[in-house]
Amino acid sequence: MKRKIICSSTAFLLLLLGQGMHAEDLLTVSGRKYQNFKVNAITGKGIEILHAEGVARVPFKDLPEEFLRKNPDIRHIASRKKVQENQPAASSVTDLGNKEDLEAYKRRIYEAEVRKLAFQKLFMPAPPDNLKTPPVIMQNLLFVNGDNGSGTAFKMQFGQLPVIITNAHVFLGLQNPVIRDINGRRYKILSVFGARERDLVILTYRRKKQEGPLLRPVKDLSTIQIKTQVTAYGNSQGSQTHSVLAGTLLGLGYDRMEISCGIVGGNSGGPVLLKSGSVIGVSTFLTIREVEPQTQGTRYGGSRKGQRYNIRRFATRIDNLTPSMLEILNPEQLEEERKYYALSEKILNELTEFYQRRDFVRMKTCLDSYGEELSKIDEHQWTSSYLRQEYSQKRRFLGSIFKILNEGDLILVTRLRKIWSRTPVGIRKSTVPNRFKVCSRCNGSGRINVNSTSVSQGKGGLTKIRHGNTFKLSPQSRICSVCSGRGQIRSPGRNHSDPPAEYILPESSVTEFQKCILKAEHPFNGFYLGGAEKPELSRFPYYTTASNMNFIRKNRLERIYIFKGNHRTGNATKTQLTFMFNRLMRVELFIPYSEQASADYQALLRNNFNNRGSVFQVKLSRSGSFLHLDCRHEAYTPLRDLSADPQKGQGNLL
Repeated sequence: MKRKIICSSTAFLLLLLGQGMHAEDLLTVSGRKYQNFKVNAITGKGIEILHAEGVARVPFKDLPEEFLRKNPDIRHIASRKKVQENQPAASSVTDLGNKEDLEAYKRRIYEAEVRKLAFQKLFMPAPPDNLKTPPVIMQNLLFVNGDNGSGTAFKMQFGQLPVIITNAHVFLGLQNPVIRDINGRRYKILSVFGARERDLVILTYRRKKQEGPLLRPVKDLSTIQIKTQVTAYGNSQGSQTHSVLAGTLLGLGYDRMEISCGIVGGNSGGPVLLKSGSVIGVSTFLTIREVEPQTQGTRYGGSRKGQRYNIRRFATRIDNLTPSMLEILNPEQLEEERKYYALSEKILNELTEFYQRRDFVRMKTCLDSYGEELSKIDEHQWTSSYLRQEYSQKRRFLGSIFKILNEGDLILVTRLRKIWSRTPVGIRKSTVPNRFKVCSRCNGSGRINVNSTSVSQGKGGLTKIRHGNTFKLSPQSRICSVCSGRGQIRSPGRNHSDPPAEYILPESSVTEFQKCILKAEHPFNGFYLGGAEKPELSRFPYYTTASNMNFIRKNRLERIYIFKGNHRTGNATKTQLTFMFNRLMRVELFIPYSEQASADYQALLRNNFNNRGSVFQVKLSRSGSFLHLDCRHEAYTPLRDLSADPQKGQGNLL
């Protein structure tokens, strides 16, 4: 018999008070602390809570940002109330809006609690299997069809719940997935539980009338012998017909198994069964590898002599799942994630096609056209561990494409531009002290012989020990016309009429930029690019010694430290560290040039810094009589390009 759950306001309140939100402490903006609070109701001006000392009403404006972030429905109502306070509004419309918001909040909290309860039942002991009639396999097989593909699913008893099981790449990777049985009936999905590290989802659903016995999982797959006969079922190649594929169990691991059943595309998500009818796994993927000499003569070398490729097929285990291996997913959030995931696949498929044809111009055009979309996908906070891991792999591939095209990380550049475009930037002119040298005309004395007309080095000047007033009134001396009697002249080089500009940004923008600057996993010359300024400078005592410091230069967004020598490279004459937003962005070493040194450092870079997935890139070049070893964070050049024009004054620089 089908059971219905009725959620009246009284029932909802009992649910919320009895087994609703987990008890925690609330610290308000005004500093008041409520221990073990639970939300009781939403009022017109705030929320009513139950806490350890009784009941309290907290205004919307006194709710902390962390609480609002965890409760988006309350945040939405609070935002609307703030707008309504500043605008005259019709009372009937306002009351209706608040009522709708409250009902939506109640419904979402109720649905979340139902999902939690279902999750607990998954790992409770299953009811005994006393059915005289075994499950009919074809009645438990399901078709899964979406806008961008198809797959298989099946019904099974898992713990105390009837569930639908399939692969994550089938249910989460398809847009607008529709699940039907062999009679064409659609299934309404109630809850989604995704595996954190396996390609697997478990779905609760609304049961159909006169539903037959469900499939059951094997209790412990480790007791099954290798070479046991197994059968895989599924929608082979999306043909909308279920196929039966016989084979054997070839291998067993902690999260997967290898089978010889001839599964192909479309079989993903289908069950793999023993002769007894117990489910041992879910058909998931296959690998195609070129036959290598060391595999010839084994089952990994192909079944036929001269076979070029070997295909192996795998299924995912479900018998050893634990609660910590699963996560509760929100169906509403999954809709948005499916769109992002499908779009990322579409973009990568286009790029792969251009790459295979070596059409790099089209690749660049394709990336430019998807710049905004890629930025949104990259900023998305994935709720599904599986989709997050899948996108991470795609992101690494995109990083490789960016480096092949030598265009920089397009997604990162787009994100930085968006932050920069809304950031008010101030400019502060730095005061740089003038640099002087001894006047070559008077040799530092400030006076010259009356009869001297030479302006060459060291001629015409009076002796330095007589510097001062010794010959001030002497008829044999006069004031040096080059230094005007000062004995020093200004060193050439910097245009002192245009001192360097330092940019001043709001703290909120600095924080946003810092989030874009990822810290490298591997060091370069002992430093971690993307690391904070103070820890990186204090990483080696060499850079805390004042005598090793030449000077510090500020320019736009950069803060540049220049040191004599290097803590690790003995023949280096200079080390230069560049920071932006308190993060290490560039490390430069200057080493005397020789053919041997050039060969050694080229080998060093080739053997240690050839990882395309890193957040920095190292280049070696010759600059005069020096080798220039230059390591830059991927965000350095885009940030430098953004701030390239110091002439626009206050305000936005783009």
